[in-house]
Amino acid sequence: MTAPTLTRASSTPLNSDINVSTETNIVLVFDQAVDVESGNVVLYKDSDDSVVETIAVTSGQVTGTGTTTITINPSVVLEGNTKYYLLIDATAFDNSGSESYAGITNPSEFFFRTTVVPKTIQEQIQSLEPSAVIELFQLHVYVDINNVDLSAMVDNGAIELDSNTAVFYYYAGTNELYADIKFGTHADGTEITYQAIPCEIDGFKRTTTGTLPRPTFTIANANSAMSSLLQTTNSAGKTINILGAKVQRVRTCKKFLNASNFTGGSNATADPTAIFEADDSWYIDRIASENLNAISFELATKLDLTNVRLPKRQIMEYCPFKYKGEACGYTGAKYFDIDDNEVSTEAEDVCGHRHESCKKRFGFTDRYGQIVVFANKPLPFGGFPGARLQM
Repeated sequence: MTAPTLTRASSTPLNSDINVSTETNIVLVFDQAVDVESGNVVLYKDSDDSVVETIAVTSGQVTGTGTTTITINPSVVLEGNTKYYLLIDATAFDNSGSESYAGITNPSEFFFRTTVVPKTIQEQIQSLEPSAVIELFQLHVYVDINNVDLSAMVDNGAIELDSNTAVFYYYAGTNELYADIKFGTHADGTEITYQAIPCEIDGFKRTTTGTLPRPTFTIANANSAMSSLLQTTNSAGKTINILGAKVQRVRTCKKFLNASNFTGGSNATADPTAIFEADDSWYIDRIASENLNAISFELATKLDLTNVRLPKRQIMEYCPFKYKGEACGYTGAKYFDIDDNEVSTEAEDVCGHRHESCKKRFGFTDRYGQIVVFANKPLPFGGFPGARLQM
């Protein structure tokens, strides 16, 4: 029996390949079956001979032992439009007769170049071979809306965002990434960790009938963890009311994740701003179902929340604010009647709720007798002066 040799023409990527994916596997095809023994496969960047990743052949990143095909799965995302080469220890693979493959010691024996990689999320979406889509979720709960106690939420795994908000971070564990995901950073510079837990969101179908979508967010309820969370009480003894909590969907690509997600601790394309939609936010409108396995929440947009009446302000010519109230704020000593004629006493003072009424009270009379309103001190007028205009 002779020592095994590499069939380079059948292995991938080929030396002639110049558009290799930055998330490619390396496939070694031998002329006979080989077994994994010991040693490393080392991937280098050709431009400076720096080590990109050292992969032990006994690790889970190397599969196919006992066959003619060995697959190597690098844990790092490679840089775009970059030449790489591979070296293999002579102790890495043996045949059944314990004869060893000679390995690769010459950088010119196994090399390839990666494709030009889109730099932005927009370019990535339009790519013919986009990176794997990663879907992350944030559940925002509030002291004033949901009766939550921030310390209790933190004890249940949330992050305190501010004095009114706690946020749970979830990741569904898809695309062969089963551990927690780190994407972006908090205000203090620490990485945002999305907890790997079975969850999904669907129902984003949009129609031309004017009906807004009402997607469903479903999350695992293992050991009744979510059910227990919904029964949490605050310091005043009030039970949490999950309705109105915000669910934010964050969609990005694997290539944009933080470098700490990768075994080599390196990712040249990491970008926390590379997301599909900046404000993909929804609000829990009702609990659709709850059982021992999962809880489903029906979501609504800001414009489709039950018991929210729109418009909150009507478009009309006159100001709806209460005169000298909080929104108006007038405390001056100039008095006018309902027709905006100047009067001498506060008892005669009545606001006409017109733009001119506001202007006379808050404006400044110049030496020509004209009322002037300064640009840096806008009038607290609550009406819409142009509402009567016809289009």
